[in-house]
Amino acid sequence: MTQRPVIAGHQWEVFLAKRIRDMVDQFPLGPDEAEWVCGASAKPIAEVRLPSEILAKVGKPPVLRVGSKRPELPRLFGALAEVDRMKRSWAWKIGCALTSPVRLVRRLF
Repeated sequence: MTQRPVIAGHQWEVFLAKRIRDMVDQFPLGPDEAEWVCGASAKPIAEVRLPSEILAKVGKPPVLRVGSKRPELPRLFGALAEVDRMKRSWAWKIGCALTSPVRLVRRLF
């Protein structure tokens, strides 16, 4: 027997037992009931409505973006910051250049 959640998209209750006549499944069937299953709805969640003046200038509905630039990377701290400083140092780059032929030979054999 299945019971739908109180709020759409939340946890379902499933009871496993030998079926008897009184048990009724409440699993959603059809496109109208699909919204009870998280992420299963075929209907759009929200539509962007633009004023007619903007639509007349643009022609077709534009693709709206939240931000125009990439988000900044979080600052490293502790041991990760120290490793990052080491990897950016000249000594690290020289060491990688000197050991790269050895690593190439190891991959081949």
